[in-house]
Amino acid sequence: MKELQGPLLGRTNNLEYWKQAILRLADIQQHSVIHRKKLEELKCPVRPVTCVIQHHLENSLNELAINKDISREVYNTLINSNDYIINKLNFLESTNIPLSLEHGDFFGGNIIIQGGRPIIYDWSDCSLSHPFLSIVVFLEEVEQFFSKTTSLSLLDDYLTKWSEFDTKEELIKEYEIIKLIAPAYYLTVYQTFIFPSFNDNWDKQAIINGYVKSWIKALDIK
Repeated sequence: MKELQGPLLGRTNNLEYWKQAILRLADIQQHSVIHRKKLEELKCPVRPVTCVIQHHLENSLNELAINKDISREVYNTLINSNDYIINKLNFLESTNIPLSLEHGDFFGGNIIIQGGRPIIYDWSDCSLSHPFLSIVVFLEEVEQFFSKTTSLSLLDDYLTKWSEFDTKEELIKEYEIIKLIAPAYYLTVYQTFIFPSFNDNWDKQAIINGYVKSWIKALDIK
């Protein structure tokens, strides 16, 4: 890869760069739909949200509890929310949104401003999954750095890119479901697919704690 130089998006307060970044992501994701077969041939993982949660979530929580990566109290809280999360998945089974390239770690620290435009890098955790997963943390950053109104405005810009697949009302509803279940999905993906491939899981506990915190927060505001 060519060398990237420039400030991280997460250290800039230029809203236009944040908007460009999320729209650039949408363009990449939509192009990935066309090239899905090629991506699969290149061994890009295919991880539909419903399949990951239905087939791996419970086992992942069991492993985390057995290994004492989460407490028994946290385990009980999360395992008791499984039915609620799986019920939410029913809506996604009829989605019109195609599997697309999901970044896996899309936030201001993985975007560099070079030559006046944002460059998205570090695709090491990418997969073919629901594209809306990628923007959850990004929009939380926007809300924190700017305002909730700004975050909603960028969400609207992003969803407009997907308007050929459904109405804006349905796209917003779908995003809200993805936002709710994203922590459970990512915790499951890390425990099932990513951690076993790490030789040095130095930040494993921090990743687990972060997704557990987000999961419990999502349950509190549901």
